[in-house]
Amino acid sequence: MEFLDIDEHWEYENIELNLNKAGLGFSIKGGIDSPDPFDNHSIYISKLLIDGAAVADGRLQLGDILLAVNDIQLTDVMHFEAVDAIISAGNNVRLFVKRKKCLIYEQIPELPIIIDGINEIELIKENKGFGFSISGGIDNQFIEGDNGIYITKVVENGVAFIDGRIDVGDKLIAINDISLQEVTYEEAVNAVRLSPKKSLLTIVKKY
Repeated sequence: MEFLDIDEHWEYENIELNLNKAGLGFSIKGGIDSPDPFDNHSIYISKLLIDGAAVADGRLQLGDILLAVNDIQLTDVMHFEAVDAIISAGNNVRLFVKRKKCLIYEQIPELPIIIDGINEIELIKENKGFGFSISGGIDNQFIEGDNGIYITKVVENGVAFIDGRIDVGDKLIAINDISLQEVTYEEAVNAVRLSPKKSLLTIVKKY
């Protein structure tokens, strides 16, 4: 890649994945708007699924830093820009990654960036939505004695899965300026379904 300065302390790899019936099977974290606890802005592989194309191929590793997708540069980009590049890559996805030499993978801390226990996550919908399911509410408690709205499913290769910051068990407390505390299940579903394409989700992590 012409835009990159090659560093001898890193090894670089081009990986082409053909999706066919399998999904990509990985999630990412990072970006200039979502740095890790050490203020590193790189986009990196945070999750691999056993039945996805990446694991079947065998070359992509946890912690690999994603430098480009189909020749779209992913250095110094916002998190959503990286997600968009992956989603729009099509069935033949070319990844250019780097990893530290002589390591199986570079261990990236899994600690979320949380302020007062709360994460604000901006997502951009696809035609099928954000790619997660919810349960709960004052009329449909997911956890006994708790009226909260919870993430119960994250769809593989959907927007939320690729974004990598939302997990099953997270509590969704607001979407944009609409509070989802002490609401019915139907009210919560409608708030998510009718939200604009670009929305800010406020969640409390399960840990």
